[in-house]
Amino acid sequence: MASSYGAKEEDGHHSGSAGLGGTAIRTRKPDNTAFKQQRLPAWQPILTAGTVLPAFFVIGLIFIPIGIGLYVTSNNIKEFE
Repeated sequence: MASSYGAKEEDGHHSGSAGLGGTAIRTRKPDNTAFKQQRLPAWQPILTAGTVLPAFFVIGLIFIPIGIGLYVTSNNIKEFE
């Protein structure tokens, strides 16, 4: 099957009125669009040491204050007996 993203009626599927008396025939077949047929182009990230290591470093810097805050909060909890 050709992968042309702009093809509306590649397989002959028409969504207009047809048949006797001009009544519209409703089929359960989805429209032949790139979105409904899940043929959209995808983004593929390039994972190198130059991109992954700084990302891990930044994520670590974000979570260190969160961890310190949780640790301090948990140490300040008083238990009743």
